[in-house]
Amino acid sequence: MAWSGKSHPHRLLLTKQFPLGLEVLPVFQPVMLAANRIWNSCAWHSRETFRQENRWPTEAELKAKFKSFAAWRELPPQIGARAC
Repeated sequence: MAWSGKSHPHRLLLTKQFPLGLEVLPVFQPVMLAANRIWNSCAWHSRETFRQENRWPTEAELKAKFKSFAAWRELPPQIGARAC
């Protein structure tokens, strides 16, 4: 389950996970690696900002900082909007 976005903040979405065969891995691997690089960068930057300034960066700050990364351009537009 996951909470819906800003359009429906009090709506809980039911999601289902299902296994995919290894033959589809090459299709998703570039996107998964790009998202992983952005997530790790956001997590590292967030911890460093908290350590140095005793505050957590906002979502807008993270997006502004990492939007120029090459990995961001590798993501589909729907994912890139929610990467950090």
